[in-house]
Parts: sequence; structure tokens; C-alpha cells
Amino acid sequence: MRAFVNNIINLLKWPVALVFLWFLPGFVATFFEAWLRLGQASRRTWPLWVAAGVFVFLYRQVWRRSKLLQYIWTFEHELTHAIFAWLTGHRVTKFRVRAGTGVVQYVGPGNWLIRIAPYFFPLWLLSALGLLLVLGRTLHPAGLAVLGVFFASTILHMIQEFHPGQPDLDDVSHAFAWFFVPASNFATWGLFLLFVLHGRGGWSVWLPTTTRYNRAFWHLLGI
Repeated sequence: MRAFVNNIINLLKWPVALVFLWFLPGFVATFFEAWLRLGQASRRTWPLWVAAGVFVFLYRQVWRRSKLLQYIWTFEHELTHAIFAWLTGHRVTKFRVRAGTGVVQYVGPGNWLIRIAPYFFPLWLLSALGLLLVLGRTLHPAGLAVLGVFFASTILHMIQEFHPGQPDLDDVSHAFAWFFVPASNFATWGLFLLFVLHGRGGWSVWLPTTTRYNRAFWHLLGI
């Protein structure tokens, strides 16, 4: 069964990359529209912006070389590998994390989804968002502040992680990574911002907005 799942996932690798690349204009435009909407609602959403700004400032001034922050980021990275390994039928046999380095081992050869998972699935951010959606507190000042911290942390972590020397990106190929990772991140971040604004209805806003912008972009190019 595990081999069957891996074969299906690996077969879908490049079709998925091409689909995400095709929708990149829509993902980017929707992200920036959501960003503007959140800015226009700043009387309610200011705790998110303040918390994000404070986190970025502290990171640049104090935390850039913090072993604790590197441990938290590395733990998230390796845990995401482990979760996607488990979700695709692999038994995790080793999980070790240190500041800036970690190892996850599992039974079987794995698949590209396991290897690329930390680069498109921000575990801490989506966990915090999910909890606040369940509680109905995405626009509560404390909830917004928490989301602002995780949002800034996610973007800074991605900037640090997405570089040519990453073994994970070597495994999936850098061509695939450049097709898939930027598009998937703009998709995730735009969806996150709309969930913050609209609660559980964020998906119903994100999907038609993305489709509309993407259609307009390719129509403008005559495609």
C-alpha cells in the first residue's frame, strides 16, 4: 500500500508543479489584495501588524543567532517531514532535532511530498490559525497578535530555508522547487490572511478571487 501511495504521489510531481506555476499570478494577486484588505481594516487588525513588526525587529536585532529560535524552527521543519511521512503511510523510525540541524528517518524510500512539505506547509502558523478558527477568535486582539508573530516567523523562516544548499531541495530538484515553492507559499499566505479576515469563510473568498485574477492575467497575455 505504501509503495502504491508513493507511486501515485511521485507520478503527480510535475503536473502539480505546473498547475501551481500556472496559478502563480492569481496566488500573488490574491495575497496582495488580502494584504491590502487587512491593512484597510487596521482599526481591528493592528495587533497582527504590531506583533509581526516587533518580531521582525527583535529577530534582526537580537534573535538572528538565537539557538532557541533555531531549535524551534528546526523542530517545526523536521516535525512537518515526519507528519507528511506518517500521512503517506511511512513509519517514522528516528526523530532528532538540534539547533539548526535535525534528522527524520522513516521506512521506505518516501516521496517528494515528504521532502518538500516544510517549504509549503507552515505548521506552527496553520496550527495557531486552526485553533483560533475553532474558537472563533481570529479577530480578537490577542489572537491577532499570536497570528502576527507566527506569520512573521513563517516568512523569515522561509527566507532562511529556501536556498541552493538545502539537501531537501537537491532531492526534489531545484527546478521543481522554483516551480512549486513560491507559488504554494503565496497560495498559503493569501489563504491565511483571508481566513483571518473572514473566519471560516476565508476559503470561499480565496478561491474565486484567485481564479478571477489568474484568468485576467492570462487573458491579458492572450492565452
